Amino acid sequence: MFAYSLSPNIAFHFENDPKMPDLLTKLEYCRKNSPIPNSIAISCYKLTNSLSCVKWNFYKGIPWKIQVLKDSNGNIQKILFQALFFRTFLFFRLILLPLLWRMALKEGGFYLLGTACSEGNITYLLFAKPGAGKTCTLLNWIQTKLIRFIGDGSLLYLPKHGIVPVLTEIELRYKTIRQTSFWNSLPQRIRIRLFLYNMISFLTHRYISFNVTLSPKQLNIEKFQDNPKAPHRIMQVYSANTVKPVTKEEIESVIMNYLYEYHKHYKNIFDDDPYDTTIRNLQKFTQKF
Repeated sequence: MFAYSLSPNIAFHFENDPKMPDLLTKLEYCRKNSPIPNSIAISCYKLTNSLSCVKWNFYKGIPWKIQVLKDSNGNIQKILFQALFFRTFLFFRLILLPLLWRMALKEGGFYLLGTACSEGNITYLLFAKPGAGKTCTLLNWIQTKLIRFIGDGSLLYLPKHGIVPVLTEIELRYKTIRQTSFWNSLPQRIRIRLFLYNMISFLTHRYISFNVTLSPKQLNIEKFQDNPKAPHRIMQVYSANTVKPVTKEEIESVIMNYLYEYHKHYKNIFDDDPYDTTIRNLQKFTQKF
């Protein structure tokens, strides 16, 4: 049994070995000995008869199956997932992130893609589309300012806990780190991977795009927890050298535009509409900060 809890009320567990060792390693920071109450049960398979009556879906030609079981009140109780290839990627994008998004909504929070750090008593949330320069901006700031790293990539905002990263890692692309001092500290094999991934992305016009994820420790960066009572400032990143504050009036549209695009890109397996609740929680966030 593999059980994980990002907060006292946001938890899930695997009822079998999901055969995703890399993801389980990255989730080690929030692993529990046993499931807590209301933990969502998940079963992942490569081959199974449990989903024989469920038709195949396809993501960029990759087949997968899903079944979401709910109770009489519409609460998610169990998820069955099958994928022959790229199981970790599909599980993370199609199931885990959307599931945590919905669980965060019940806590009065929301999900977004960003980079979080703090300076003094202020928490900064760098927001932008993938590849715009969030992580590069973070690395540049760490080199020049007294910045404390909180999280990078997929983040949850929870009113009682502040910004909580889903995974404790830093996502890197070749262009992200090539012009920083961190490049020279990377092992040669990581540099080669970054270069090759960059070439694949370029040749496929970003249809196929990979990044390399490292723990903060591998870059000699210490990780800190967010202070939920600290003032939060959202910054829009346009490039590694162009960062502008987002006004209260802009926060809702900036974050919601990304979330609308998410379900256009990845199928909504839960067949719900999480947007209205997300907007309400965002409005409470802007009133607070």
